[in-house]
Amino acid sequence: DDLIAIERAASIHRDLDTFASWLTDALDQKSDPAGVVLSSVHRVKGMEWPQVVVFSADAGSVPHALSDDHEEERRVFHVAITRGIDKVHILAAAERPSPFLRELTRRLVPGDRAVAPKRSSNTIPKRSSRSTKKVPVTGDRVWVFGYEATVVGVSGSTVEIQLDGGSQMDVKISDIRKILPRVVTHGPRNETVVDTLKAWRLETAQGLSVPAYVVLHDRTIDEIASVMPMDESSLLSIQGIGTSKLEHYGDDLLRIVEEGREDPGEE
Repeated sequence: DDLIAIERAASIHRDLDTFASWLTDALDQKSDPAGVVLSSVHRVKGMEWPQVVVFSADAGSVPHALSDDHEEERRVFHVAITRGIDKVHILAAAERPSPFLRELTRRLVPGDRAVAPKRSSNTIPKRSSRSTKKVPVTGDRVWVFGYEATVVGVSGSTVEIQLDGGSQMDVKISDIRKILPRVVTHGPRNETVVDTLKAWRLETAQGLSVPAYVVLHDRTIDEIASVMPMDESSLLSIQGIGTSKLEHYGDDLLRIVEEGREDPGEE
């Protein structure tokens, strides 16, 4: 992997005599809150940006040549390509693209179109049509420009934030990509809810013709069954639940939790 990275860097700076010093200077540059965020896939789970570029989607890298678990590699790739809010650009070597790319571009046969399931109307009140995006308040932890920060003041549409390094700046509310979840309390895992969620996930995934993990990861199911969220706000605090999953599956998930809470076998 390192040799491939050096080879690609050499295509940018071709002078062998100055290559080492050029590379050292490039890697020593300090980060800029307004700059581009560089990260491994594993460090960006749950994060989003308006535009994302996924590099090196090559055979041998995705899936990695040393990995025997291609399902796990496929899940990692899924994380990478779902970080973009508006656009995702995937770059791969033309002579050896990742086999996963073919899965993204395969044509669906007639009648095989994936459609999000209709939301259940059982027991859970319908949500209003208003956006689920909240206005930050002082003390909130937020994600902005690829960094975590603390809100220290709000005035109209302007939010004053403090980065973890101590520097402060004013941003617009629209610049804030996510209000990070508050610390949630985990209790003992409700096994009834786990079993019901897994059965629901399987049925939903089959209806959409997608792998089960695309609907919900096991760790998300475990956290739901431990936190037992009672409303949309607490459901959004669960790792792996964003506004899209809330919109598509929120009613079903809250209904399953409510039914599990009422199950006398779990009291």
